[in-house]
Amino acid sequence: MATLLQFGPSSPICRGPSPSDMFQFSLTPKQSTATTAGSSSNLHDIVVNTPTGSAHNVFQPTLSDSIPYPGTTLVNNNSAVVTGVSPGVVATWVADGVASVTATNPRLGSQTITYNVNTTSAYNVFTGYNSGSLAYAMGSAIDGALSGKSWSSSTVTMFSSITGTTSATRNASLWCSSLFNLTGVPFARSTGGVSVIGCLVSPNHVIGCNHSQMANGTVLYWWGSDSAVHSAQILSSGNVSGTDIQVYYLGSVGGGIAINSAVPVASVQPFSVMPTNFALAGTSYLSSLNQSSNLPSYAYAPVVYSNQFQEVLPVDLTSYPASGDFSVAGCAQTTPVNRSVWSQSPAAVASSKTYTYAPINGDSGLPIFTVVPGDATLTPVLLGNIHTAGAPQPGAGAAPTIGNYATQVNTLMRSLASAASGGTDTTAYALTVASLGAFPTYT
Repeated sequence: MATLLQFGPSSPICRGPSPSDMFQFSLTPKQSTATTAGSSSNLHDIVVNTPTGSAHNVFQPTLSDSIPYPGTTLVNNNSAVVTGVSPGVVATWVADGVASVTATNPRLGSQTITYNVNTTSAYNVFTGYNSGSLAYAMGSAIDGALSGKSWSSSTVTMFSSITGTTSATRNASLWCSSLFNLTGVPFARSTGGVSVIGCLVSPNHVIGCNHSQMANGTVLYWWGSDSAVHSAQILSSGNVSGTDIQVYYLGSVGGGIAINSAVPVASVQPFSVMPTNFALAGTSYLSSLNQSSNLPSYAYAPVVYSNQFQEVLPVDLTSYPASGDFSVAGCAQTTPVNRSVWSQSPAAVASSKTYTYAPINGDSGLPIFTVVPGDATLTPVLLGNIHTAGAPQPGAGAAPTIGNYATQVNTLMRSLASAASGGTDTTAYALTVASLGAFPTYT
């Protein structure tokens, strides 16, 4: 099966006298459609159509001009191979061979790129997700919550106002307020800056990141569902070896031990975590992540994260390995991207995602999470806490796969409690694993 690639050969940047005077062009690999439509079939949790007849690997020229030197033109050097070469248009296959395209700017010079055009075998075209799958449920819930909403501070911020550490007003217009109980994200901390870098996972534990830690003695503040402030103090913390996962043990403000009750979970909802086989190769709930050749970039299932500005933003989940970091991708923090409905074909543009942003520097430790539709408690399901931003490319981020380190995290939660309490807190603390029993697994 052929792969729908996202990036292709690109020219060096042609620059003028200043760095802002430039143009660049690239040939993005595309696949011309076969002439005869095929039948739809299920490939695990996705639905594909497999056309019959020949298809062709071709390309789409992408051209970037910079003021004050616009006017770059494209010339097709081999019309015997392709025709219809113009910016943003998929070239038309004529015959297999080497295509050659030259971009010329009257002031900045020219660049030529060659590209091998060839006939391919039958291929799969993504058409959507199986309606009963977890991917479909997650995406439909998040996309549905976004539908009809436009970007503004009143739709993305968790709080409409915060008064120091004494009070907060939760934003009733938050776009995802019907999906999540986000009381487990603190609204303030006492030292080391305003931004909080973690989320509650038990009455006595917060998870954040190791490379940007909160100090022992730091007081965290939550605004509960009872419209009251609840606070707890970090007594100790530890790292899950070989990862960026940092676990914090909480006690009463002033340093007192509060066994299994530092934060009242009746008012402040801890996050749960995904099971270990959530999206792994083999048997998993999110098989689509292991079908990269059939999954175009616009179709990745969306998840959600909170950032340093107390905003809640959707982002695409692009990988979730058995160990190490999983990855998410969106557009640059400052530029919204219009995208078609996540579960539809590129032509289905009935709704747009103008919210899709990726993590940036300063978001470290904050949670990336998702929804399990049907959970009446609206518990956010933690995928991991932000580790890196802008990697492996701008508009991307990564985080450790919390659920796949559940055994190590549980051991650390208990050992921190025992040590900090002098052995009096022997609670069998453990992460709460989300129930996915309503959804099928795929092998």
